[in-house]
Parts: sequence; C-alpha cells; structure tokens
Amino acid sequence: MTEYVVLEKEEGWLEYGRVNSRSAQSAIKAVMDHPENQRTGGGTFVAVPARSWKPVTVKVETKTALKFS
Repeated sequence: MTEYVVLEKEEGWLEYGRVNSRSAQSAIKAVMDHPENQRTGGGTFVAVPARSWKPVTVKVETKTALKFS
C-alpha cells in the first residue's frame, strides 16, 4: 500500500487528508468516506503519492548589472 496526500481544489489546492491506499481513486474515496469528511456536494480532488509530494520554496532574486556601450 502507498500513502497518498489527497488535495481538494478550492481557491488553490488544499490538503484534504492522508491515507494508505492501493490507488489514487481509492485514496480519494477513503478520505471522502471518513465520517468527519462527509458532504452532500462534490468537488475536485487529486491524490498524489506522499513519496512524490515534495513542496519546494522558491525565492526570487533580482541582480543589478552594468552594461557599457
């Protein structure tokens, strides 16, 4: 079994839960079936293997350069 990170698309992608499962679809179903996550409407979800879930921090640097002509 693989641990999945389940994300829900709202204004951005938010972590909805983590679960051990055999596939991405069954991971989403398992998270949705949990009593605290019961809802009447649907949504947009994605499940990513936790081993592939590696958020990175990006820093923007601006460099000043002189150019002579």
